[in-house]
Amino acid sequence: MKSESGNDCEPGREWIEYRMHNLASIFAPDIAIYAVMSNHYHIVLYIDSNTARTWLDTEVIHRW
Repeated sequence: MKSESGNDCEPGREWIEYRMHNLASIFAPDIAIYAVMSNHYHIVLYIDSNTARTWLDTEVIHRW
């Protein structure tokens, strides 16, 4: 996909998708759905508070 400037947007899109999934694997959200456009993105998250409550303080620090 080309942006208005003629630049290819795919590398940025791939990075955003990688980063969203990477952060979701570290912290407690589940990604319900997302859409990445050329100039912004939408993401719907479900925060798994039950999982987060089971983490010890040291695990939270390690994840951060």
